Amino acid sequence: MRKIGLLIIFILYNTSFSQDTQYWSQQYGTNSFYLGGAVIGSILDLSATYYNPGAIALMKNPEFITGSKSVSLTRFRFKDGGGNGHDFKSLRGDTPPDLFAGLFSFSQDPKDRLVYSILVRKRMKFRVYASANDLRDIATAGPGNDQYSGMSQIGWDVNETWMGLTYSKLLGKNVGFGLTQYFCYFGLYTGFDIDSQALTDDHSIPLTHLTQFINSYNIRTLSKFGLFFNYSPVKYGLTITLPSINLFGFGDYYVNETFIDQNGSSLNNDTNYMDAYFIKDVKANYPSSWTIGAGSSFKFNNSQVHFSIEWFAKVKPFNHLELPEIINKTTGEKEQLSLMQEYKSVTNVGLGWEHIFNNHFSLFGGATTNFTSTPPGSFTSISLSDWDIYQITIGTVFSYKWLNMNTGLMYAFGKEKAQQIINYPTASLENNLLGNITMANIDYKSLKLVLGFSLKLFTESKKKRKQKNRNRM
Repeated sequence: MRKIGLLIIFILYNTSFSQDTQYWSQQYGTNSFYLGGAVIGSILDLSATYYNPGAIALMKNPEFITGSKSVSLTRFRFKDGGGNGHDFKSLRGDTPPDLFAGLFSFSQDPKDRLVYSILVRKRMKFRVYASANDLRDIATAGPGNDQYSGMSQIGWDVNETWMGLTYSKLLGKNVGFGLTQYFCYFGLYTGFDIDSQALTDDHSIPLTHLTQFINSYNIRTLSKFGLFFNYSPVKYGLTITLPSINLFGFGDYYVNETFIDQNGSSLNNDTNYMDAYFIKDVKANYPSSWTIGAGSSFKFNNSQVHFSIEWFAKVKPFNHLELPEIINKTTGEKEQLSLMQEYKSVTNVGLGWEHIFNNHFSLFGGATTNFTSTPPGSFTSISLSDWDIYQITIGTVFSYKWLNMNTGLMYAFGKEKAQQIINYPTASLENNLLGNITMANIDYKSLKLVLGFSLKLFTESKKKRKQKNRNRM
């Protein structure tokens, strides 16, 4: 692949616009959402299958939960990402993913619990574009009547779903241990097109066309362990997540890089250049890091404070697709294709607060960091965002008999400077119709409105709960 192609791919993948390199983007369960997910040391509901499986053994009455029904509004703006006055921007509504979990009731030992869960770790779908159409001097040697036209678009679709089975056991009156075994599906589709062309006074048609798409999936498994200590009014939690084990996965990869009637300044003095290939059914990899988490909660009067911290280890550079060596169609040279990815170590912290006004109404709030795992200046081929995000939540919960209702908001924001994708106003034959690439500002904001509920259904029998409570005394 030519150096100019590598540059464009690097620019694209480091100016994209979602939250796939942030580990704390999703929160699960009803109360956990409003506490910002800072609940490693808290006893709440079956969202503990993800946050700390050790807490499930100490719950008085685990509830079947269907998660939160929510609507999010996400605003992305890459100001001047296509040059001065040419923004890449998106305002998108969506229904964010959550958790579905329930308790198996066939266990005869009140010290043991078995829980199933399905959660969505990532679900993103974006498409943005920018364009230009004007008269200019493309060849830098005429009256400026060359007709110029350009269009760039980026599409991204990611879906990562985890299915888990959790076993939680009492180790003593105040200590619970848990293990969740997950099977994870990761699906990725990415695509971008850059078309920049002109019709000059002498009727030549210089053209730059850059296209790439990746369509892949991967199946892997990972284990999460948790310990929970309940010494009311203080509770503690510890978790360890092991690196994932790859099972199988495959993907397709397509690239087309075409330059026609250029001046040769970046193409080894060739005015025309083309390299295109479509590679199908190659092995796909998607490893994940191991993590260590800790948290605590402290209850005083009618309030409770929650705190969590989690460290994510780095992931060494890896190839998402095991691509072969190819022969460049224009130069005839051998080239090794590569879709490299790596992740740096990250530490996130979160603080949550809740206040119980009465048996039916509670108020929640939280603030968390959500730092990117993209290393500065790294070449990332399958990730989107590389800026830090901060999240603030507030919500209320109303309880009555077998139903818990909650409403609230989450606001997330982040900013970063990044290289432009293309610079339309300065596009000419001197820069292969891509323009003089400079830095521009990315602005990310997200507002999520939530209406959630949990049902106290399919819970343990009264006899079994009494037996479990006697064992805790």
